[in-house]
Amino acid sequence: MAHQPEACYVSCSMNVELALGSNVELRIDTAAIPVLHGALDAIRLGCIPGGLFANREFAECIVNTESSNISDDWRTLLFDPQTAGGLLVSVRAEHADALMSELQAAGYPNTCRIGEVLAGRPLISLV
Repeated sequence: MAHQPEACYVSCSMNVELALGSNVELRIDTAAIPVLHGALDAIRLGCIPGGLFANREFAECIVNTESSNISDDWRTLLFDPQTAGGLLVSVRAEHADALMSELQAAGYPNTCRIGEVLAGRPLISLV
């Protein structure tokens, strides 16, 4: 039986490779990202893994947070190295709804759309 997490989140540092390698902008709706229960509380208590700082240093150069109102705690969460990069799937927009339905029917109820891929220079925009 596969483990079913209650939620997941997406690490900005893991998305840098997708943006750079494909020469695209990833526009991520931070309000749509499911968060593990207690993750933000842990950050507020100072439970921050050491690898987070290296992730932030690596990725921050192409992460744009100017058009978002995310808190420092959310920014910290989005650079957390404990996330699983395989949790992000990129498909053509016209196939997204069908894929989400199939994944949900296969037992992954937390499947959701968190953003879009746009043509342009490599960038991760958090909105």
